[in-house]
Amino acid sequence: MSDEYQAVLDEATRQGLLDAAGRRKVDDWLAMRAREGIRPRVEQALIALRLLSAQQVGQVSRALASSRSSLSVDVEEAVRATVALARKGRDRSTADSKYDVRSILGRGGVGEVHLAIDRFLRREVAIKTLRAPDRELQLRRFLEEAQITGQLEHPGIVPLYEYGVEEETGQPYMVMRRIRGQSLADVLDAVRSGYPTGLETIPGLEPPERTLERLLEIFLKACDAVAYANSRGVVHRDLKPANIMADRFGEVLVLDWGLAKVVGHSDAADGAGTVLTNRAEMGDKGKLSVRGQVLGSPYYMSPEQARGEHEVVDRRTDVYGMGAVLYEILSLEKPVAGNTRDGVLSRVESGAIASPTSRSRAPWRFGRRLDEIVLRAMAKDPDTRFDSVDSLKSQVETELASRSRGSGRGGRSLGLGAAALVSAALTGFLLGWLVPRD
Repeated sequence: MSDEYQAVLDEATRQGLLDAAGRRKVDDWLAMRAREGIRPRVEQALIALRLLSAQQVGQVSRALASSRSSLSVDVEEAVRATVALARKGRDRSTADSKYDVRSILGRGGVGEVHLAIDRFLRREVAIKTLRAPDRELQLRRFLEEAQITGQLEHPGIVPLYEYGVEEETGQPYMVMRRIRGQSLADVLDAVRSGYPTGLETIPGLEPPERTLERLLEIFLKACDAVAYANSRGVVHRDLKPANIMADRFGEVLVLDWGLAKVVGHSDAADGAGTVLTNRAEMGDKGKLSVRGQVLGSPYYMSPEQARGEHEVVDRRTDVYGMGAVLYEILSLEKPVAGNTRDGVLSRVESGAIASPTSRSRAPWRFGRRLDEIVLRAMAKDPDTRFDSVDSLKSQVETELASRSRGSGRGGRSLGLGAAALVSAALTGFLLGWLVPRD
């Protein structure tokens, strides 16, 4: 039972519109629908059972929105106070009595990540900070990243342990799990150079078909994480190999939700509600992007992003991003040809995407159907793309399973469950249809 579910019932009860018997009816009705594989929203249950009218449900929803807005006011005050502190120019050390900060793990355009030790739990953590916390726009994005990451609880998304602001320095920080492994970008670079990827169970080079099998497994797991975020109303907007981490034990994580945006409503099967952020609750007043401003990584961004059309971004934008990742996995080439930012953006806007096969320099070959899947995912018109990352993943899995059956290696996998079927399909497909180049 989700927090949002309870919040609706609690507010209806507070307003005197629902009693204990009515709540039990809602619980029973939703449980019955769940057994049938149907998961309607609690508002639908209240109306279907005639416990509340549509007008009363709207009244409850407005009251909840109002209470959340009052929370946003407090957050706004915190943002202003943080900026004011940071502008005093005090030391920006991230040291804290709870954490022993060691070294820098990485540095980006607006932030940096430090390795630290949690003195109480005696575990390594990663602390992300802003390089310029006195810049309000960057601070707002940082806060939204924390809110989004903190609410997306999925095995493929890095857990956020804590968000805070140092009282003395005004430095905001996020404490996250310390990640090990390597980025998919580094793995692909190793393959291009003919080196081991670091994901091998036994150190050393693997046959090309086994390497591609590992890469496709990483892709499918990353799809799960992105699809979950989309189901909670969140679009990542910066999907690329550098933001996907993997290790040799099979863990895959989608990183860097700094450009993520809440653009829709939750349709999560487990009843989890839409991710709530300060910007989403403020509506137009909370906009952090200006029309025409290009956000994302040029080689992997969708045409609508390249045009700066932030208002039309939705889950199909992430379909494009994952299609671009699949393109590079299959071909070992960037999805769009070009050496300058303007040249790449122009090609992206025009939809001039050559097939992965035509540009591949990988030591393996793949069928026309995977070409078609990639090009549909990266279609210029969002309406032509797959309607969700789940659909994209399903098409890839179906193709791999089909190839496996065609090669005569997939028959025994049918009774093994979904995960085993995909693994067996990958092996059968790669061994039976991928031919190493001379």
